[in-house]
Amino acid sequence: MRKFGVLIITILSLIGLILTSCSTPMPSDEQIKADLIGHQISSGILNWQFSALGEFDSFTVISKQIQGDVLEYDVTMRLRDLSWGTRYLLDALVTYKRVNNTWQLTSITPKLFTAF
Repeated sequence: MRKFGVLIITILSLIGLILTSCSTPMPSDEQIKADLIGHQISSGILNWQFSALGEFDSFTVISKQIQGDVLEYDVTMRLRDLSWGTRYLLDALVTYKRVNNTWQLTSITPKLFTAF
């Protein structure tokens, strides 16, 4: 009977750990855009510094994948240079890492970046 009690406590502890690790809410589209502010990307001869939320004409998450403490978003964005009005299309992989139960942006990898 004592072994059964220890087994039950162990199982409940494991369930608690699993639920705690799953309870970290994933960043929303709006949070991802806010997290991008201050970051920059380069692709070929094009460079972009994310400076304001107003630069995003559209933002769409195509897919997301989570493996352990790494979360990857495949996103497409239509951006507008607020000074010149030039518009850009950016397809990118946005990567987060879970640290202390919060998601922190770790990288932005452009897959396609072009003016249109």
